[in-house]
Amino acid sequence: MDTDIACPFGEDSLVNVIDCDSAIALYEANGHDNYDPVILRVKRRRNSLLPVSRLHRELLHSVFQLALPNQRFGPKYKDHPFQYYDALFKIRQVSHSWDREMSTTPLFWTLTSSEFSSPFLELVLERSHNAALNVVAVSSQGLSDYWRSAEVYWREAVKAYLTRVMERGIRELHVRVPTGENLDPYIVDHLNPGMKVLSLYGEGQLTSTRPLQTPQLVDLHLVGCSLPWNHIHNLRRLSLKEATSPNLAQLVQILHSSPMLQELNLSRIAPPPEDASNQAVMPPDSIILHHLSTVSIQDSLNLASGLLYRLFPSTTCHASIHQQLDGEFDMSGFCQQAGRICLSEGLVGQVIEPRLHVLPHELSLQMGPGRRLRVCIPGWSGRERKSMTPGRTELARFFLEGGKGILSKVSISRLHLRVESRSVVAEVLAITHDFFPEIVELNTTIDEGMDMFAVLAEPINGEGNPGWTLPKLSVLNVKLRGGGDPYDSVITMAEKRMHAAALSPSALSAITTLRFAYGRVTRESLESLDRLGIKYELESVAVL
Repeated sequence: MDTDIACPFGEDSLVNVIDCDSAIALYEANGHDNYDPVILRVKRRRNSLLPVSRLHRELLHSVFQLALPNQRFGPKYKDHPFQYYDALFKIRQVSHSWDREMSTTPLFWTLTSSEFSSPFLELVLERSHNAALNVVAVSSQGLSDYWRSAEVYWREAVKAYLTRVMERGIRELHVRVPTGENLDPYIVDHLNPGMKVLSLYGEGQLTSTRPLQTPQLVDLHLVGCSLPWNHIHNLRRLSLKEATSPNLAQLVQILHSSPMLQELNLSRIAPPPEDASNQAVMPPDSIILHHLSTVSIQDSLNLASGLLYRLFPSTTCHASIHQQLDGEFDMSGFCQQAGRICLSEGLVGQVIEPRLHVLPHELSLQMGPGRRLRVCIPGWSGRERKSMTPGRTELARFFLEGGKGILSKVSISRLHLRVESRSVVAEVLAITHDFFPEIVELNTTIDEGMDMFAVLAEPINGEGNPGWTLPKLSVLNVKLRGGGDPYDSVITMAEKRMHAAALSPSALSAITTLRFAYGRVTRESLESLDRLGIKYELESVAVL
């Protein structure tokens, strides 16, 4: 087939996509296949005329960045650098112009990994030119056991890699350090004026005695690591896990010197008992962080108990606090300060559905997305009976007292309860009335104690006109776990409340809808609901 068949269109006359499509169709009609150089030239001309090929360079870079995987990651995802470049090479195949733009822009070639082959690492370093690197050095072993590796020292290839990349400017550094390795020669001893992000994951208790040379560091993530804390300041994100430092005085100093802090995560930080001399150097002022939007504290009681009294984050801060105890500790003040932080002004005007769980070994209160307190004590219910620890409902009250002024300004019409014993049901209903008197719908999951719902149909004795427990309640959902009594006592309560509501409609709402899940109920009780016009729904309930 002659490949020089003339075409009525010269390339200069191909001024739009339609012209190009017509030329391609004509070439194909003359026997040229799709990979003929003539057709490929027209196709490239067509691609250059598409709107996407005429995007401004900065806008095109934004498109690339949105299409590529985020370069921020944790060590669990050792394969992330490979996934990043796999996506990059796929994007380069879209067009010659995209390939040329991506291949010649250092911005897209800054992610390096100790797992790269030598030729590919050289290619990345060459194409990144002098751009600051995002450096990853993790073990090639032990991904099934993410936190711990069998390696005691870095492999020689990893040492050579770190030595090579640390000669360049570093923007982000993510390194997992084996138990026997010394961090200082590879990282601490290097001046890193442009480093913004540092993540260190110690296989044991990694300790460095010399301060970091990272004046622009804003994001610090440490697991099993201890550093000289007095040189760390102006952070935006601080995440510490599984370490014996900082102590409270050091942490307070870090927070005071980081007024723009946005995220604080503390998990299993167990410093030794506070030295009395630290109190003299600890700033006495409150820690006011207007930009702090996320606080997560887990099993770090020695720090949290002193921190919460001082901490004043943004009013929209999401706070999650989880503490497990094995010994004796007065949690009343701790829970009240947790309530102050979780129940902040940011909730005003929102519609939330609080969840209160009182179980044999834990207390959990969730006041909206990212606002939660959870306290766990093994055998807690048994210890309560022996007066060994504060009661679960008592701590729930302390928590809610911490934000009582805010709760009155928040729209709360539905509440979820999970309780496990008869006595706790009564106490939790009292808490519900004291702090959430406006609720319309109550969802409860209980193990026993349905007769305790009788308080919903009994007036509250007091001075002046008697009141009612949860006077606006009209929907009651009860889910029974285990055996327990039938639902007849709940139905009797609903009947009494309806009669009382008929006499005082302005003071009390009747329960108009009952929903039961599991358990059993008598047919006579259901017929009584039908006569009164009370709606009911049954899910896996045995009718006797």
